[in-house]
Amino acid sequence: MVLSFHAATSQVSRLATNHIIPISHQASLPTSREAFFIHSPKHTILPTLPKFPKGFKGNRGIKVFKAPKDSKDLKDPKESKVLAPFVDTLRVFFRKKGVLPALLFMLLFRFPEAQLAKMAQPFMLRGLEEGGLGLSTETVGLAYGTIGVIALLAGGILGGWLVSRNGLKHWWWPMIAAISLPDAVYIYLAMAQPTSLWIIDTCVAVEQFGYGFGFTAYMLFLVYFSKGDRSTSVFSICTAMQALGMMLPGMMAGYLADLWGFATFFWWVMACCMVTVVVSAMVKVER
Repeated sequence: MVLSFHAATSQVSRLATNHIIPISHQASLPTSREAFFIHSPKHTILPTLPKFPKGFKGNRGIKVFKAPKDSKDLKDPKESKVLAPFVDTLRVFFRKKGVLPALLFMLLFRFPEAQLAKMAQPFMLRGLEEGGLGLSTETVGLAYGTIGVIALLAGGILGGWLVSRNGLKHWWWPMIAAISLPDAVYIYLAMAQPTSLWIIDTCVAVEQFGYGFGFTAYMLFLVYFSKGDRSTSVFSICTAMQALGMMLPGMMAGYLADLWGFATFFWWVMACCMVTVVVSAMVKVER
């Protein structure tokens, strides 16, 4: 906004006003040095207008435009174009039917798994005297990077195939059990501390297979929940909640493992599986 001052002399001002204001009334007017006006792209404001004598009707040449009553008219249109789709997507997401149970499901379904995933490899790397398994980095890489990945893919593929045949509702609770119960293998590993790589690799494969199989239910629920208006954007919000649900519980996993020891910590993880069961019962699966 540019503040402009009329710098004409009093003599020039009088000459200009002679055309619209009678001479008899000009004495009561302020000089042009006393008046100012404000220019904006859309509005012109004259905050202090001269007081014309009573009965004067010669101000036809003066135009006054009112200022906007609020700041909405002054918003940058480019900013509105950027924010509007984002706000609309949030509105669509939070207006979905059953959004509160769905949010709890997204955040807490993997509450036990988020803690287990953070401490499984440190547990294997720690020495036997510290309650771990005392494995080398190469052995842990083989167990998780090869055997575990193969089992995870196999569980996910099997879960997807079964859901395509019978529907998610049919396999909902078997998948919930599959992602929860295999966590118990870590209780055995922490208490027995086996040295056989076959036993350790088998336990890792069982847990990862169950996780891949059960995680199918979680992802398909997000897909079904996102259907409708702005489905792609809604699904992106769901995946963000999924990441948040893994990050927050994992932040306390290391502290709890050091405080309680690995065996007690894995018992705690199994107890947390009840959270998975509760939030799974809260949501409605239609097919």
